[in-house]
Amino acid sequence: MRLGVIAKHRHERLKEVNKLAASLRRRESAEFVTEHRNKLAQRSPLNQAGRRLSTLRKQRERIMVEDIPRKVKLLRLDVIQKKINLVLT
Repeated sequence: MRLGVIAKHRHERLKEVNKLAASLRRRESAEFVTEHRNKLAQRSPLNQAGRRLSTLRKQRERIMVEDIPRKVKLLRLDVIQKKINLVLT
């Protein structure tokens, strides 16, 4: 459950940052950039994390449908989950 909350929080931060970026395009002022510099700097890393999570989820889904022994499948899924956890922290 904790990972779901972390993922939701990441999504909400990305949504807020994207709104600020859209606002920046409308009001290209130096004052606005200065005021929101820290949040705008998060945009690229948050987008990269989203793409990485998407890739990892697809890998997890492929592993789930593979016809391989249960132990091997669980080991691979554990590796994927650890990578997901790293992205979310």
